Order: sequence, then structure tokens, then C-alpha cells
Amino acid sequence: MRKFNLMTGIIALTVAATMFSPVAVSAANAPAAKSAQTIQTESAMKAGQISVEDAKAAAFAHAGLKEKDVVLRKAALDMDDDRGILKYDVDFFAADKDFEYDIDAATGAVIKAERERMDAEDYAEMKAIKESMKNQDAAKAAGLNVEGALDIALKHAGVAKNDVTRKNVHLDFDDDLGKTIFDVEFHVGAKEYNYDIDPVTGQIYEFDVDIDD
Repeated sequence: MRKFNLMTGIIALTVAATMFSPVAVSAANAPAAKSAQTIQTESAMKAGQISVEDAKAAAFAHAGLKEKDVVLRKAALDMDDDRGILKYDVDFFAADKDFEYDIDAATGAVIKAERERMDAEDYAEMKAIKESMKNQDAAKAAGLNVEGALDIALKHAGVAKNDVTRKNVHLDFDDDLGKTIFDVEFHVGAKEYNYDIDPVTGQIYEFDVDIDD
């Protein structure tokens, strides 16, 4: 079962689709970012690194888009091996385009900007992201949180919370189920327990117990 961990915020797509030929845009010939040189806050400048929100704002501004008009795929700090500097990878969908940006983590400048027409796989990923967001909203409305999911797993396993040595509980998108689930992992002695739990109903979809090596 393949899963991907949703570590970043995702915004529902609201912009209408427009059609134009695929195009790769370099930082040199792309329209200048509306605020790429001014988005740094004083605290970020002192730290020598802008925030992920600043990096997203720089990418969206350069693309001529607003945050509400995109579906975010990724916004993460990374090392640019070619330049030897830190950068933010900011990838998102908007209309019928897939955008990929590299943003200088120190200055907020656009290092690389590319866009191309979405293919079938991109559309499937965008749909999955949007559906996952709906499921997360439903989970919040239902009130089942991380501790609640852990309690369900512990009760099923017949394990006391005080006996747990390590635990990791987070929301994941399950490709097989086509929805978001709580991925619950905990260790008791030499045993490792893994549970997939519905974030709305608390239903256990799958569980297994392994012996730690």
C-alpha cells in the first residue's frame, strides 16, 4: 500500500481552467515577481532565511496567481547542490498547469520557474489532494484527533498507554482506499504495532504486529 504524507497545507482549486501551450519559464525571462524582493520580514532577514509562507507567496506572485487559486503539492526547504545554497521547492497546480518553483531561502528570489500542461497523472494527483483535504476537514469536524486514534488502536491491541515506548500518529492519504486515514504506529517491548484508522468513524481498516529486529 503506497501512501504519501501530507506535510503541508493544501488549498482548494477555484480558478477556471484556461488553455495554452506548455511552456517552461526561466527566472531570466519570466515576468518579474510582484514582491520577490520585498517579501522578507525583518526577523527572517536576521535569521538569514525566509519562511515557507514567504517562499509560497513569492512563487504565487511570480506566476500571477493568488493562494486561493492553487492546489499546493509541495513547499519544503531543500539544498540546491548546484549553487550550494538553501532553497524552497514550491510545486502546485492551477487551472490546467503544473508549476514548479525554486525560491532562494535567503533572499526570496526566484531561482527557477517552470510550468507545463497537466497530464492524466497530474489530474489524478490533484483530485487526490483535494479529496484528502475534504477528509481532513471532516475529521476535524468529527473531533477525532491524534490521541483519539491512538486510544482506538491501543484498546484494540489490549495495550496500556503507559507501556508504549514510542509512538507516531499522523494523517496519510491511502491510495488503495482513496481517502485520508490515521496512520498509527507504536512500540511495546519488542513489538511494533501498525494501524490504519478512519479519521471520521474510527473504523480500523488494517492492522499488523511485527517483532522489532
